[in-house]
Amino acid sequence: MTRTIILCCLPLLALLGPVLNAGAADPLAADISAAVATLERLGLPISTAAVRRAAVENLARAVDPHARLMTADEWSSFSRRRNGLATTVPILLSYTDDLPHVAAVLQPSPCESNCVPVVGDAVVAIEDQDGEYVSPAAAAGLFDGPTGITVHITLRHADGSSCECDLERIPLQHPSLAAAVRLEHDIAYMKLNGLYADRTDLIETELRGWAQAGVFGVVLDLRGADGTNIEAAVRIASLFAPAGSLLYAMRDHHNQDIDVRRAVGAGPLGLPLMVLVDADTSGAAELLAAVLRGSARGGMIIGEETAGDPCLREPIRLPWGEFLFVATRTLSMADATAYDGNQGVTPDIHTVTGPVAGKPAAETEKIKAEKINRWTRGDPTLRRALDVLLGLKALGIEKIVNSQDSLR
Repeated sequence: MTRTIILCCLPLLALLGPVLNAGAADPLAADISAAVATLERLGLPISTAAVRRAAVENLARAVDPHARLMTADEWSSFSRRRNGLATTVPILLSYTDDLPHVAAVLQPSPCESNCVPVVGDAVVAIEDQDGEYVSPAAAAGLFDGPTGITVHITLRHADGSSCECDLERIPLQHPSLAAAVRLEHDIAYMKLNGLYADRTDLIETELRGWAQAGVFGVVLDLRGADGTNIEAAVRIASLFAPAGSLLYAMRDHHNQDIDVRRAVGAGPLGLPLMVLVDADTSGAAELLAAVLRGSARGGMIIGEETAGDPCLREPIRLPWGEFLFVATRTLSMADATAYDGNQGVTPDIHTVTGPVAGKPAAETEKIKAEKINRWTRGDPTLRRALDVLLGLKALGIEKIVNSQDSLR
């Protein structure tokens, strides 16, 4: 038993050696050996698999509190989610007027009625939520869920007729861009599912188009976003940083640079940017938030502290087939902020309540309001971001024009 446990832990001790005190690996191995031998002498029942798993996981968490030990199936599921593979309804929505509309039907989905969504249909309701009050973030929360469960929607066709349909959730690749909407008061809103391997250039195109069209400011919603597309994060962040300026330096635990990125392109767009984040913002989306906070100009982070994994962790396949997901690198920003996996991106303005779909319970009549008011009921994070932008506009604050200008 003792020899088995030590042999399992030696590769991990070697890997984590740089983040442990110098020369700590050999004494640790000896201590583990002594502890296991003591338990055996006492005649306590010991499961080799259980002790091995506990030893490895706790050893990793001594240097990375958020390290995770996963079975092969758990790692496969986690990897699929992080790369945008999810179970959701097979339609995309656009937000061009009072109601969301079907922008695309990604795949035919069996309905429990003859009501079939087509491009251009207005979405009158999702489940029991009035479509007029469902923001892109709320719609994503209603659409995603367990495989095989249906989502009830009410549609209005172009000819004015209405029907109801139960769309089944099926495995699909999420697009990186969930929604891009120009709101009232020359403010634009963009919601990302994550930064995946699809056409993330559409995100850059929308942002550039808004800048050219005279949009005053942008809300970039990264709540719940993840992904692994680091190149996309670099390109998007470069739109808000001076050309050639440092975005970040990724280092190993020997403090050696392994990935240093600088802003590419012609320079910043000059748009004030409100970035919404929460505890589920992770991966490439969290890396983007970290860069926008620590290395770009004209941005403000609003919401909750992020997950604490801006692409710092990697899977290590262990000899018995499981995977250890552990932070093997650190991240340094232009403003000297550093991330090592122990903390996430700290917002400039902290909010604690997540988005809630639907009208407030106290509402007794339909309110004719602008999109800004409709979408932000029950969503204080989005409301705060829009309030800041509207306040800046009312004060006559000029657009960000050089690297020294900042909203913080």
